[in-house]
Order: sequence, then structure tokens, then C-alpha cells
Amino acid sequence: MDVEMDRKACLRAAELVEQGHCKYAAARNALGVSVLPTDEGAESWCATGALEKAYAEIYGTPMERLAMSNVLRERISPAACQARDALPWKRLKRASSVPAWNNLPSTRPEQVAAFLRKIAEVMATGKFTLRQ
Repeated sequence: MDVEMDRKACLRAAELVEQGHCKYAAARNALGVSVLPTDEGAESWCATGALEKAYAEIYGTPMERLAMSNVLRERISPAACQARDALPWKRLKRASSVPAWNNLPSTRPEQVAAFLRKIAEVMATGKFTLRQ
């Protein structure tokens, strides 16, 4: 994987969140039931669920959960930290994790999409360090 693919995944994830956003689950179907982010019936996604779905679309197959967790920790987190610091939302800066922030009652879908786009913007600058 390379940074350009990670950037594309963040942009696609933002689009998915704008189509439908959920909390307390990676994805939900039309009935509000929790489903895998790559499930054909998924209609809404949390921030990390949208990233999982975006990577599956880009690579043509879903990643194993452990592999996805590693991608988020090693490739997305470094840029997300810089993106978080550049945005004005205090709750994002105080949240223990992106899923915790996503699940706050005050977090709106447009904020999640903007955050994912900001991560992509940081990645485009190349001014962040990937974890190894």
C-alpha cells in the first residue's frame, strides 16, 4: 500500500459517511442493524467502518480485521493526529480515539467527512511520518 492509495481511501470514506453515517457500529443496514462495513446491505458507516469499506472497494477484496487495524494504526493515525490538531473541534482533540469521537452525540456526519478529508489533505503534503 502507498500513501496515495491511503489518501484515496480517506476521500472515498468521506463520501460514504456523507451517504449515511452511524454510531456504535462499523456499519448499519436499512433496518439499523449492525453489519460488516463491506456488507452489500450496508447503508451507513462510522469513520473507521467507512475506511474499511473504502479499502475493500480500492483493492477489490475486504481486508482481514487485524490487517485493517494495522493500516489504521500505522498508516492513517499519523496523518489523523495532524488533521485533528488543524481542526477546531475540542471534542475531537479530547476523544480517546476516532471511534470514541464518532460515537459522541454531538459529532455530526459532516464533521466526520471533513475530518476524513483533512486526513487526505495532510497525506497529500507528505509532512507526516508513517509508523513502522
